[in-house]
Amino acid sequence: MNKRRIEHDEAMNVKNDRRPDVDNVVWSRLGRRSFLKMAAGGVVLGTAGATGIAHFSHSTPARRPATLSGTVTGKVRSWKLVATDGYVTMPDPAIVEPIGVYYPDLLAPVDANGVGQNLYVFGFDDITDIPGFAASGLQAPWDPTQLVSDWDFKGFAQISAPLLYCDDGDDVRINLQNLGMATRPDLFDPHTIHWHGFANQIPYFDGVPDASLSVPQGGDLTYRYLPTDVGTYMYHCHVEDVEHVHMGLTGMVFIRTSSASPRWSAYNTANPGTPLVTGQKYAYYDPSTRYDREYAMILTEANVENHWNDGHIQVSDWSEYRSTFGLMNGRAWPDTIVKNGSFFDRDATDVTHPNGTWRNSQFSATESARLAHNPNSALIQANAGETVLLRIANLGFDEHSLILPGMQMTMVGRDAKFLGSGRPDYTPDDGSPTRDDIVAKTYRIDIGPGESRDMLFTVPNQASTGLGNPDIYPFYDREILFRKKQAGSLAPLDGYGAMRTEVHVYPAGHLAPQGHPNQLF
Repeated sequence: MNKRRIEHDEAMNVKNDRRPDVDNVVWSRLGRRSFLKMAAGGVVLGTAGATGIAHFSHSTPARRPATLSGTVTGKVRSWKLVATDGYVTMPDPAIVEPIGVYYPDLLAPVDANGVGQNLYVFGFDDITDIPGFAASGLQAPWDPTQLVSDWDFKGFAQISAPLLYCDDGDDVRINLQNLGMATRPDLFDPHTIHWHGFANQIPYFDGVPDASLSVPQGGDLTYRYLPTDVGTYMYHCHVEDVEHVHMGLTGMVFIRTSSASPRWSAYNTANPGTPLVTGQKYAYYDPSTRYDREYAMILTEANVENHWNDGHIQVSDWSEYRSTFGLMNGRAWPDTIVKNGSFFDRDATDVTHPNGTWRNSQFSATESARLAHNPNSALIQANAGETVLLRIANLGFDEHSLILPGMQMTMVGRDAKFLGSGRPDYTPDDGSPTRDDIVAKTYRIDIGPGESRDMLFTVPNQASTGLGNPDIYPFYDREILFRKKQAGSLAPLDGYGAMRTEVHVYPAGHLAPQGHPNQLF
């Protein structure tokens, strides 16, 4: 009888008819594959997102799986995302000069009036609570009663991906299902979710395929996180990441402060004179980061040649990459200021659907035909005197320099790290347990690929008259704005097809308070 068989019999303890127990097994080798098997079997799942995992030793007393060093303070937030392909809309081909055979894509679907999409993409869809979606009676670009199964969403990819957000201490569970490609059934690409910059997670849920798992076509995987580091992040597929990121498998994710978190009470205990006020919103656990309205914006680009190649079974040379359109939340100017399509609101719940509720589209009939799969607006609205938190992440390949003339911004966070004083030092043993204040005031945001920023600005008084006429402040990438002009117009728009949006300012008290991030009125 070989050594492994002896170990097996000892673990089984056949004489006493006892089931196997990890305590009795000598793990001579604990490789990555063995670790992943344990995670899939539930040994490590209970510690998902833990800040530390106790090591397995070979000594007595008997070894047991590690436990969380922290506690879950919030609620369970569950998402169901699907990965697939489809078509989205860039600026009107009748206005933007056609680009060879690459744009508009002649395979893209159009309606009876010739209006439709024009760019092939990969993307994620949010199908959380399909029964609630099908029964909601949504005013949407499609008939919700026809979308009742996961597989009904195949070929319905959207960009940017659904906006994900949670509170510090929530138990986050994201189920990803790979539906495969409708336009390219010959592709069998797996997909993952990589929460970019997220620190306290285990490799099993990291989404990097050479160190964790990926989801094959027809399969699904539930990712689990216990977020504690507040701030702005991003997520994307990490399989064939140059191609999949550029094709649209990218989205925003951020963690908000919570009055139920130990960090909230710890701050108030240490700072009784300037406490955090329950009911107020803060970007970080510091009163200087209080805000009234919150908008999240992801920056990407579209190179129409690469998108066309993927849709027409051609090979791309990514070393020749160049951006055609600059995108904010998956849209180019002037589509950036069109309001939101349908979305799943996790901050509004009801008895039937406790995890959230579906919201109606704000599209007009014409916009529904064009922007059905670009549902996320980049418009910013606020009342005079309010403070706005602008969360920005860059998952494109270009560096961008964004400016907001007329409004001074304060950068309070960079790459999900608070920039104010009192932050833990990287090297506390050097005698400086906390770091200095490096909050910066600016009119410009310089941001590179894979970076995020948390910006605050206070809205000035409205100068114009009439509630229906807001003051308008442009917000744009100065590097590409003036390269593109709207053709065929007596007053051509600067930045057409580029990275540009607007801040609309209304009189004090005109807009109702936001019920969720990115809400528009």
